[in-house]
Amino acid sequence: MAEVKINFFQSIKGKILIPVIVLLAILGTASFIGISILLNFTNTNVGEIVKKYLVIL
Repeated sequence: MAEVKINFFQSIKGKILIPVIVLLAILGTASFIGISILLNFTNTNVGEIVKKYLVIL
């Protein structure tokens, strides 16, 4: 009987591991961009509020 060699992409581990890695990369990138936008928005607004309402001596 001939032995069939299964490569990584045809195995169960490959079919699960590759989509999980791709999903983590997409979610990680989206999270990084979202947090960067949020921090930039927060820093800008806090800076404007401080300049508007506080007198810096």
